[in-house]
Amino acid sequence: MLIPAMAICAALPEKYTPSEKVSIAAARTPDERIRIYDAVFERLGKKAWEIFQEGEFDSFPGILTNLSDLLEESLADIEANIKLSGKSQRLIRYEINLRQAIRDFSSRWLRVPEEQRNA
Repeated sequence: MLIPAMAICAALPEKYTPSEKVSIAAARTPDERIRIYDAVFERLGKKAWEIFQEGEFDSFPGILTNLSDLLEESLADIEANIKLSGKSQRLIRYEINLRQAIRDFSSRWLRVPEEQRNA
């Protein structure tokens, strides 16, 4: 049974918790925001794995949308505020975490039933 996309998104938590929103607004440097983006990515990634392991594939596109939105937002912030020739350790760790997650999601995507992949 397919669930409408609006119902899926409504059932998922917002991309940021209230405290994460306050932290991002209060962050003074790009490195402080990267630390927050990394924590949000880790939280959303754990939620995605829970959904995946429980076989709730109807909810999976919604959480992936949240992750994608987070990545787009953090990339825009990084490109606008950091000289890529002098990456900070925090940015390097964030990139490593993202690459590992992409590899893990890609390898497990094949386990999702085909009718759910195209939903």
